[in-house]
Amino acid sequence: MHYKIGPQADRYITGVEGGYLLRPQGACDLESTLCGGQAFRWKKIDGAYQGVVFGRQLRLRQRQDGLFLEGAEDVRDAVLMARYLAADVDQDAIESRLASYDDVMGRAVAASSGLRTLRQEPWETLIAFIISANNGVANISRVMDNLSEMYGDKAEGPLGSYSMFPGPDQLVDAGHEGIWACKAGFRTRGICEAARGVLEGSIDLDCISSMDYPAAKEELLKLHGIGEKVADCILLFSMGKYEAFPVDVWIERIVRRLYFDDGKVSHKRIRQWADEAFGGLAGFANQFLFNYGRKFIAGQLRKSPLAGN
Repeated sequence: MHYKIGPQADRYITGVEGGYLLRPQGACDLESTLCGGQAFRWKKIDGAYQGVVFGRQLRLRQRQDGLFLEGAEDVRDAVLMARYLAADVDQDAIESRLASYDDVMGRAVAASSGLRTLRQEPWETLIAFIISANNGVANISRVMDNLSEMYGDKAEGPLGSYSMFPGPDQLVDAGHEGIWACKAGFRTRGICEAARGVLEGSIDLDCISSMDYPAAKEELLKLHGIGEKVADCILLFSMGKYEAFPVDVWIERIVRRLYFDDGKVSHKRIRQWADEAFGGLAGFANQFLFNYGRKFIAGQLRKSPLAGN
């Protein structure tokens, strides 16, 4: 992938003492953005967020005047972080458009203002969401960390030593037994096949990323371990396909409660509804609804007569 965010990247970045200050277009709330289920290798340390982005260990801290970035060796690392945070996306304009849809979406947006949709590295995102199948955030993070520590390259940076996420060649070398040992469980086969496909060129993530949404999704759905929800997560969180609307059990419950009077509704119908309601902003709407549901109506959803679906 080409990790540029555009010819005016410096408009989002200011050099300051001890690091860089990032000012994305519109709001950015680090807690909901980095720890809400889009990415899985961020750790909260003394009020800051530390993770590995495009092979660099970096730390972000929320400040009133912007996002303070530590650990960058030079401005190129700041550009990588600006790309990762999709700094060129006008968050305020998106929130305003979504909030005008109806009162429900208005409340959802207000509850998580600054929740940005990340633009992650597609290879790592591919593996992360294969791991996500029937899995929770804590366990996904654990498996991703295990893979990195056991098979990723070791590096030193301004923030100390760290492990990079392994490339496809390293996971192919690890083999089924090695990946299974990282607690990947039944997802091991999908990880192995994805790694081999990327390594041998039968899976071209750059090419998939350049396709339109329907074609890109069709390609991902050919892979073992990737269904509708996983494909949509990969497309939304790494390839900028903002019309993607991932539907898991939580989104199903939330949308059913808020928009379908708790009636039974298929995942296909929910995706169709999202496309009709939000079009190219469906992925952003998805994130606001997900956070809103988990924060404010999770208890009600668990008591729903259809909550086990």
